[in-house]
Formats: sequence, structure tokens, C-alpha cells
Amino acid sequence: MAKISIASASDIVIFDWNVQGTAWGDMTQRVSRTSTLDGGVAMQSFGMCHGDRTFSIVPVSLTPEQAEKIIGMVENSASVTLCCPEGAFSGLIYSFNAQTQKIVFWPEQKI
Repeated sequence: MAKISIASASDIVIFDWNVQGTAWGDMTQRVSRTSTLDGGVAMQSFGMCHGDRTFSIVPVSLTPEQAEKIIGMVENSASVTLCCPEGAFSGLIYSFNAQTQKIVFWPEQKI
């Protein structure tokens, strides 16, 4: 369990969390594989980036005020900053389930 913070231009929420995310070591490359007319294959590798990850954030508990701030971030913020033990990431909150308090964060990049 660790502290995490999510900040938008107008709000910040800090809480304890348990994370279930795509670890950097568990990533796979973006590869396309196409059959060729001569029976072979053409492959292209585009590597990987932090934007390929998904963070599933499960707060230990959120106060009603914190939940409202996160709902506001989902409704009004095109971009938020996530600070966690792995680093700081800019991206967006893809979804927030108020009942389970699960937050799904899609990073654009590590900052």
C-alpha cells in the first residue's frame, strides 16, 4: 500500500491505494505481421511506451468529498497528473466507478 495523488488544474486528491496495473516489465511491443505474396511474412516493430499501459487504481477508502473531486476530474479534465511510486504520469481518468471506487487511468507519457 502506498500514497497516490491525482491532480487536475483545479483539484488534487491524495489517498492510500492498492494498484493493479500493467507493469513496465510485463509489456509487449507493438508489432504488425503481414503475410506476403511469396509465402513469407513482413514484420514491423514499433516498440512500446508508457501510453500502452493501464493503471487500475483501487483506493483503500475515499471520502465522499474525494469521490466528488474525482467525478469532477472525469467530467471536466482533459488531462490529469498521476503521482505514484512508479513515477509521475500525465494522462486521463478513463473511468471511475463510484460504488467500487475503482479508477482506471490511461497514461499518455511519463513525466
